[in-house]
Amino acid sequence: MCLGVPIVATRVGEVPDFAPYLWLCEPNPENLAETITAVLKTPAKKRAAKSGAGSFYARANFDWVKIAARFRNDVRGRPA
Repeated sequence: MCLGVPIVATRVGEVPDFAPYLWLCEPNPENLAETITAVLKTPAKKRAAKSGAGSFYARANFDWVKIAARFRNDVRGRPA
């Protein structure tokens, strides 16, 4: 995600906060193939905008310093 490339993923389990930056599909080969095809047919500017927004989100939220602080606060029972 940090690299700003399109990410296709299947909907299994809980949908993460960053789902708006992903191309999600049902977990079966047909839907996965359709979604990949749809991404490839999406105009480059639209793909780049969605992927770029995902990259910005990932860099802002998955920084190791922030992850360590959240973990420390979870262990201590404090909100992040």
